Amino acid sequence: MRILFTSIRATGHLTPLVPYAQTFQRHGHDVRVAAADGLTEAIEAAGLSPAPFGHPGDQEQARIIASDPEPDKMTGFVVRELFVGALPRAALPKLRETVRDWRPDLVVREASEDAAVIAAEEAGIPHVRVSVSNGHTFRNAIAPFDGLRIEQGLPPDGGASLRNAPAFSAFPASLEESGGDGG
Repeated sequence: MRILFTSIRATGHLTPLVPYAQTFQRHGHDVRVAAADGLTEAIEAAGLSPAPFGHPGDQEQARIIASDPEPDKMTGFVVRELFVGALPRAALPKLRETVRDWRPDLVVREASEDAAVIAAEEAGIPHVRVSVSNGHTFRNAIAPFDGLRIEQGLPPDGGASLRNAPAFSAFPASLEESGGDGG
């Protein structure tokens, strides 16, 4: 089986995926990890094969975070503008190419990496998610993700493609935020 793992460019988001990827690889599965170029060394150091994709760049990411009009509500803004906005838009071209050329049987994404949902759905490949934090504030992602889906030629689904994917979480249910990425 070919399994494509995906992560945003942040070590804290990649690290929870590594044990899953290594375990699948040890059991004879063909594994690749798609992430922005900045994680290539970490992926290779873990004994895994990287499949780099785009990133909006550090300056653009800093500009987005600095432009938050309400710093006390930063989580919703960052989810909307970065996690569901700039990051998947930058990742999609190369991620789609990887999915098209390599043809994985399954996509395992860390819960903040939203481009994989679109690429997997377009290719008819099942996807699952791994929670990397409790309470990713899923509710902040629904409307902007529907906008991204429409922009990419998919119908809006009210968050169903995010919410209904099977999930792995190291967090006990009592610590999961209602509507968070772990449930």
